[in-house]
Amino acid sequence: MADQQVNITLNAIDNTKKALTELQNNLKGIDKQTKEVTTSFFTFSNVLKTFITAEVIRGTFNILSNFQDLKVALNQVTGSAEQGSRAFNFLSKFSETSRFNIKDLSEAFILLYRSGINPTEELLKTFTDTASAARNPLEALNALVLLFTKGTEGGLGLLQFRRLESEGIPVFKILREQFGLSKNSVEEYLKTIEGSKYVFDLFRQGLGKAFGGTEAANARNLSTTFDDVKNSAEKLIASLGDTGLNKVLS
Repeated sequence: MADQQVNITLNAIDNTKKALTELQNNLKGIDKQTKEVTTSFFTFSNVLKTFITAEVIRGTFNILSNFQDLKVALNQVTGSAEQGSRAFNFLSKFSETSRFNIKDLSEAFILLYRSGINPTEELLKTFTDTASAARNPLEALNALVLLFTKGTEGGLGLLQFRRLESEGIPVFKILREQFGLSKNSVEEYLKTIEGSKYVFDLFRQGLGKAFGGTEAANARNLSTTFDDVKNSAEKLIASLGDTGLNKVLS
């Protein structure tokens, strides 16, 4: 009876040892997995940091490259580096009070200039004020530029009017209420070059009355604020490029 009790005790101790050994082995396994996960995390973290750094450098390079391209285009369209520099500085200052960035404004400036239209501050302000009231401001800005630069060609005037209407700009209402032109009479005018120029001039005047000050009124909108921050960041990078960052990145 005593021998049986001893065997039971020994078996219990042996089972306990096995359980402890198994637990230790499991804990070792968990520790190993934890280290592997930790190592993997830090490896992923390093890769992520490298990726983010590479993307920042790539983005900075792209911004600088775009600014350089714009300056070259402005030099070409205005006829000299001096005039191009003046145009760029004008657009840079204009963008400080606009939701549109220098790239968007420069492209509009270049298209207008090439078409023989003087892209004055007043004209650009009329365009940006009007576009700011549209559903898609950039689409509306491009439509306005295309209207005044290509509108006399092959019925594009009517097409751009309809495009502006779809963006929420009441083209025909403005021409009717301010100048007494019906939609049918507008369409008739647009069939000739002279008629188109007449209607476009009235329309430009009408836009100034209908939307003057819209961009300034929308200055506190969240989307506009975000655009301002983005524009300021791009201009900062451009200014750093002028002080030597271009050479470093190239």
